[in-house]
Amino acid sequence: MKVWMAAVGLAAATAMAAEPEVVKLWPAGAPDLAQGIDTERYQPDKGDGVKRLTNVTDPRLEIFRPEKPNGTAVVVCPGGGYSILAVTHEGLAVCEWLNRLGVTAAMLIYRVPNQRDGAYQDAQRAVGLVRSRAKDLGLRPDRIGVLGFSAGGHLAARVSAHTGPRTYARVDAADDASCRPDFSVLVYPAYLTTTNATGGTDLTLPAGKDTPPAIMIHAANDRITPEGSIAWFLALKRAGVPAELHVYADGGHGFGMKDIPQDIRTWPDRCADWMRSRGLVPKP
Repeated sequence: MKVWMAAVGLAAATAMAAEPEVVKLWPAGAPDLAQGIDTERYQPDKGDGVKRLTNVTDPRLEIFRPEKPNGTAVVVCPGGGYSILAVTHEGLAVCEWLNRLGVTAAMLIYRVPNQRDGAYQDAQRAVGLVRSRAKDLGLRPDRIGVLGFSAGGHLAARVSAHTGPRTYARVDAADDASCRPDFSVLVYPAYLTTTNATGGTDLTLPAGKDTPPAIMIHAANDRITPEGSIAWFLALKRAGVPAELHVYADGGHGFGMKDIPQDIRTWPDRCADWMRSRGLVPKP
C-alpha cells in the first residue's frame, strides 16, 4: 500500500500552494503539561510509509493555504491511539487533498503520548485560534471544521460536543473566539462507546441540538467497532442535527489516505460531496 502523497516530510508537498505556516498553540508553554516525556521524535520506520511522531510537548498548528481559498478551514487531527501521530496518511496527505478543494488545512500536532486532556486543550485552542485569524487567512468564521482519524476522530468529536467554558485559563484574544467547530468529519473514530452494566453500549460523549453537523466514515470490519460511528450518527439524528454515515464492507482500520484496493478508498469523494451539500465547498 502506498500513501497518496508520496515522499513527504513535515514540509509541504509540492502540490500544495506553499510551505506551511507553523503556529505555536501556547506562547508560554502548554498548560498542565505532563512531566517526564522525552524529546519529540519519530518512532523507528516500520516500512509501511507511515511517519509516527511522538513525545509532543510543544503543540502547534501547521497551516497549509490553498492557491484559491474558498473561505472554509479544517483542523486536521491525525490518529495514533493518543500515543503517536500518524502525520503522513492521516495528516499531510489530508491537507493536500483539502487544499485541492480550496479548503485551508491546519494540521494539529497535539500532545502525545497519553495526554488525552492535554490533547483536548490543544484542540480547543486550535479551533479558536484558527477562527480568530479568519480575516488574515481569508476564512468565514462560521466555516471552521475539524477532521480526525481514530483517536483524532475521538478528539474531533470531543471538541464538537464541547459545552461550557474552555478547560484552560484564557491565554490571549484568540480564546475569545468560539472553540466549537462548525462541522466535523470523523473517520473511523475510536472511543465513542463503552459497554454498560447490561452488556449494551453507551456513548462516551454527549450529542445535542447544538452539536455541529457531521459525516462519519467507517469500515464494517474495523477492529475499532463501527458501532461508535453508528451511535454518534443516531444521537445526532435524534437531536435534529444533520448527519451522514458511510459504513463500507471492507477497509479495516487506519486506511486514511492510503491507496488501497477496497472501495473505501473513495471516502474523500463522499466527504467532498457532503461538504458541497453543506455549502462548505463550491460545486464543480
